Amino acid sequence: MSNKLTKTGVSIHWIDDDEPRLVAAISQSCFGPDAWSEDKVCAFMERSDHIPKVLTVGSKAAGFNFYVLHDKVVFIRHFGVTPEFRRQGFGTQMVEALKINLKQLRRRIIAVEVPEDSLAGQVMFRECGFKWFRTTPSGYAMRYVAPRRRRP
Repeated sequence: MSNKLTKTGVSIHWIDDDEPRLVAAISQSCFGPDAWSEDKVCAFMERSDHIPKVLTVGSKAAGFNFYVLHDKVVFIRHFGVTPEFRRQGFGTQMVEALKINLKQLRRRIIAVEVPEDSLAGQVMFRECGFKWFRTTPSGYAMRYVAPRRRRP
């Protein structure tokens, strides 16, 4: 099922069988030596608690958001937008789509670890409502906590 977003021709959907190679290429453009291989993407897809989503603009894969469902937390495991589509709001759209789905996922918290050298990632997540809560050896742990809904 696709989440149609505000921009025409933009969708966020479960990864298709022919997209792991494209996601691995985007990961390479985002993370260089720390990128995920096509095999690692496929291994992620095989787990039932792992959710691989791809953002497409028109017919072109432009980004991905791979997250894991833990007991009370959705943990963003691997997230990237190809350089061609950065700073156009697509990363924010992927985060906002995940925030909208929190209730359906029966979770209130989204957590992510952002590399220390990824200032753009830190700023984007902060602008999406994430707050720093811990420094880790590889970067900064940030989280978003959805407000509790009051019962009428």
